[in-house]
Amino acid sequence: MLPKRGGLDSSWLCLTAIAIIGLAFRAASYGNFLNPNGGFWFDGPDPYDHLRRIFLGVKSFPTIPSFDSYAAYPKGLGQIWSPLYDYLLSAIALLFGGSDAVIQTVGFLANPVYTVATLILTFLVSARLLNSKISGLAAAFTVAVFPGHIAYTHAAKLDHHVWEPLAILTLVSFSFLGRKETFEGRKAALASLAFPLTILMWRGATLFWGILFLYLLLRGRMEYARGRTSYLYESIVACFGGAVWVSLVCLFNTWGSSGFSYGIVSWFHVCVLVQFALVLTILGTAGSVSALAKRLAGIALLVGVAMLFPPVRTLGYEILSGLSFIGGSDSWLDSIGEQQSLFRWGVAGFFRFVTLLWVALPVAVILAFREWRQGGTRDMNLLALMVWGTGMLPLLRLRYSVVLSIPVALGTAYLFGKIWHRWPQIRHRVAACGGILLCLAPAGQDYRSFLTFASPPVVVTGEYGKGGVFEWLKNNTPVTSYYDCPLTVPEYGILASWGLGSKLYYLAHRPSVATAFGWEAHGIYEISGFLTTGNPAIAYDIATRNRARYILIRDEDYNFEFGIAKDGVKKGKLPPGTVSVPDPDGSVYQRLKYFDGSAISSKVRFLPALGNYRLVHESSEQFDTPVMPVSHYKVFEVVPGAMAKGVCLPGDPVTLTLSLRTSTGRTVPFSDRTEADAAGRFSFRVPYATGTRQGDTVPLGKYAVSCGRQSSYSFAVSEEMIVRGGTVSLAK
Repeated sequence: MLPKRGGLDSSWLCLTAIAIIGLAFRAASYGNFLNPNGGFWFDGPDPYDHLRRIFLGVKSFPTIPSFDSYAAYPKGLGQIWSPLYDYLLSAIALLFGGSDAVIQTVGFLANPVYTVATLILTFLVSARLLNSKISGLAAAFTVAVFPGHIAYTHAAKLDHHVWEPLAILTLVSFSFLGRKETFEGRKAALASLAFPLTILMWRGATLFWGILFLYLLLRGRMEYARGRTSYLYESIVACFGGAVWVSLVCLFNTWGSSGFSYGIVSWFHVCVLVQFALVLTILGTAGSVSALAKRLAGIALLVGVAMLFPPVRTLGYEILSGLSFIGGSDSWLDSIGEQQSLFRWGVAGFFRFVTLLWVALPVAVILAFREWRQGGTRDMNLLALMVWGTGMLPLLRLRYSVVLSIPVALGTAYLFGKIWHRWPQIRHRVAACGGILLCLAPAGQDYRSFLTFASPPVVVTGEYGKGGVFEWLKNNTPVTSYYDCPLTVPEYGILASWGLGSKLYYLAHRPSVATAFGWEAHGIYEISGFLTTGNPAIAYDIATRNRARYILIRDEDYNFEFGIAKDGVKKGKLPPGTVSVPDPDGSVYQRLKYFDGSAISSKVRFLPALGNYRLVHESSEQFDTPVMPVSHYKVFEVVPGAMAKGVCLPGDPVTLTLSLRTSTGRTVPFSDRTEADAAGRFSFRVPYATGTRQGDTVPLGKYAVSCGRQSSYSFAVSEEMIVRGGTVSLAK
């Protein structure tokens, strides 16, 4: 116990210092994200998805937005994640005017504010669970400096991930039920609110309901066997009450939650909570071991029979779909860095994310189990530490390092509290504090990075601000309709990597085919198929079927995109023949990215020009290749293109060229080559009009055609012919 200073419990002074440390790591580099036009920039795609939802919440308030035609274009995207995080920020932004700058400022402050709330709740829950304020402070400090938590809660990482530890702590608080011998209905009713609250905070909370259920069952059975029935009954009432609350959400169906899905608040969650309550009732009240075994066998038999019915199978499928996010693997998940195992970066990399304090978790679970068995009275708070620690120990993917901070904090708090109270001498306590600091050593370099965190320069200059590609798209492409109220499908969309989707519809105000929601939404297979196919006809079909007027190309990992496209073919999402074997050099991606759609001629093969795409913008940021510098970002317009037809001698080689000046000032040719047929006929599809600017690209003169050894001649093409797909007859 810490002494009081002038009437104030010094633990709160210590907690304030811990909060300041936590804020420093998460917000000290705020200057790197200031938007000169007001507001802030953010790091990564996820913050812009949330900013879009916050913006729509402001525009539709008090209605909760349920559909966005700008995402997953042209099909649109419903509300597929828990809405409370965004909607609450919409309400706060609205109080201060609701402008874009206000929305961005509120979004930038959200993570630091919620981090402080997490530290306070961590302190309160840990101190009560372990009956020690010093343990509570140790837990709060662990969360404040936990690299995995900092990485996901930096001010520039606006995301609901910051709420996930709060949801876990809310569920851990169920340990405080059943404190009295008699049933307390008020506490049970209050606890029931935890279920709708946590699922509205984070859809992944359902999986952690499972860990809570295990704790409720174990503790409820043990206390029931001793004649203490209050905890079991309060738990049952809380589960039934939670089902009622979630049912009300589904009945109102404010944002399309009347379906049956793990992915959004729905009747699925009602069924899960009712099952929890029923199983707690059946197994929790089983007196003897033999009675428990019989009831378990009965439940197993009942489940087996029930699986014959489609609704029950659907329930099982939804549970497996949720588990797939934690333990699953496919081409899309494998392409996401945060879905990789923490051990991908080796043992040293693992401890950079979780520090050596992670070791405290399994050690604390083992020691708590020993203490629990020796205690006679069976301290149920120790049971909570064991169940939550064991249940969350396998969460060894980068994505879950933010929630892993809570069990690691509890384990650290348990061990630190034991040392603090067992050896009260100053030198021992100083050594204990020093031990915690030493455990942070593997992340020393990361702590320096957190204090100076900034997006890569190529992203800052290439994407954001007046010189960025999104500002260019916003100012230089036709305005699309329904941006503020996206219930109707706009005129056209943009085909780009899923990691750019949210930036397109927030920063550029343009619809995006692909989003960061992968196979949960339309677009992931379409963009991957477009980029990796070697068949220009299939690529053009993908673009036109999705009403994509522009293509935004950036640096991509071909192998990841190819794997996603291959899955798309298997699932019937892409036409057969889109991809078969990896061929990066022949892919549409490389032909646009490195050759701007011109023909490619090498010793191995010849690839004709892509006549349906014209370069309209490229970023000034470039990287060197053995041939020439290449821009990091390029924008192509999808056009039918004009068909230029002519006649020369049969079998003659025919070449076509048009010089272009791009936005970076470089002069590049659009070139193609073919061979006249037996009748001497030849044709080219050309995407550029002559004599007129197209985006930032300016044609330098006319198209030049050379037939065999005959003299060259030139021709012009109007913009009308390009966009109408007309035919130009060539004459010498």
